Amino acid sequence: MTADRPTSLFQVLDAQADALGDRIFLNVDEDAISYAGLRERSERFAGGLQQLGLDRGDRVAVLTENSIELVITLFACARLGLVLVPLNMYLRGEFLRFQLAKSGAAAAVVDAPGLEAVRAIERPPSLRHLIVTSVAAADGELVFDALAQTPPVTDRVSLSSSDPAAIMFTSGTTGMPKGCVLPHGVFTRWHPVHHEAGYILPGDVMITPSPMFHQGFLGAMLTPALWSGASVMRCVHSCRPPGNQRNRNGMTTDPRAG
Repeated sequence: MTADRPTSLFQVLDAQADALGDRIFLNVDEDAISYAGLRERSERFAGGLQQLGLDRGDRVAVLTENSIELVITLFACARLGLVLVPLNMYLRGEFLRFQLAKSGAAAAVVDAPGLEAVRAIERPPSLRHLIVTSVAAADGELVFDALAQTPPVTDRVSLSSSDPAAIMFTSGTTGMPKGCVLPHGVFTRWHPVHHEAGYILPGDVMITPSPMFHQGFLGAMLTPALWSGASVMRCVHSCRPPGNQRNRNGMTTDPRAG
């Protein structure tokens, strides 16, 4: 990407969706989405979040296993100036409640295990909306796919590189976890270095075992790939087909490796 350096995540996606269209950007096991598909689905999900009354600066937590919905939520939040709060998928009980309350999350996107975990705690007063991705929603809960069919957001918020994009919590090894605010500039000013140094080239397919809620995925894999016009393969199970062969995602594998 050679245009003027963008200041927000959605500007990066828009530029690459215009340039690369139907090229696959992300594979999560058997689920795949293109650059253009990610833009469309994130614009529509942003429309759904907007209809819920979420406004710039509100926080949206995600408690799911590895899924494309997490990435859709990331870019939907960026379009509205919302702040993503990706949570460790294994959080339960007081640890989960603490991070939901501390972040001030107004909405949470959850899959089946995440929904069970949230139902089991006393919900913080700030948490007004529960959005379910993979199971039937109960009364008062919302369905992710329904919100993602909302008319797309067309207006673009004006964001600087210092505006917050995400809150990521530390592991809490020596105490309760700390919420670290990551501005858009973390993604728009640091990660192009991977591309400009030639570490990631257009058309590359990057494979990662990193959990998707982690900065090791969102920061070190997803965003550099977006900048470079590459693809990311995140496998829920095994990413290696048997034998020395090129798999369906274009990765060359060697049975002698690892």
